[in-house]
Amino acid sequence: MILTVILIYGVGLLFGIVYMIGASLFLLVWLFKNGEEIFRNVENRFGRVAILVNVVYALFWFVFLIINSYSYDQTGVYVLLPQFPGLTNLSPLLMATSLFGLINIRKMYAKG
Repeated sequence: MILTVILIYGVGLLFGIVYMIGASLFLLVWLFKNGEEIFRNVENRFGRVAILVNVVYALFWFVFLIINSYSYDQTGVYVLLPQFPGLTNLSPLLMATSLFGLINIRKMYAKG
C-alpha cells in the first residue's frame, strides 16, 4: 500500500498531474473494492458507518485533486482552498489514509 502511494507520486513527478490522477484512480478503485468486501463481512453498525465515512473521505480528496489540478492547468490558480496550494499534492496521501482506516476496520470488526 505504501508502495502504491510512492508509485503515484513517482508517476506524478515523471509524467505530470494528469497521470497522477489516473494512478490515484487506481487507488480509489482498490479502496472501493476493499470497502465493499469489508462491508459485507462487518455486522456492527458502527463499523459499517466507519467504512462509508472512509470511502466518502477518499472520494472527496479524489474530486478535490481533479478540480484543483484542472483549474491550475487551465488558469494557473487553484479553485478550492487557494491558500493551501500544497494540499492538492497531498490528496493521494490523504486518500491512502482512508485505505489504512479500512484495513483497521477489517481487523477490528470483520468476522472470520
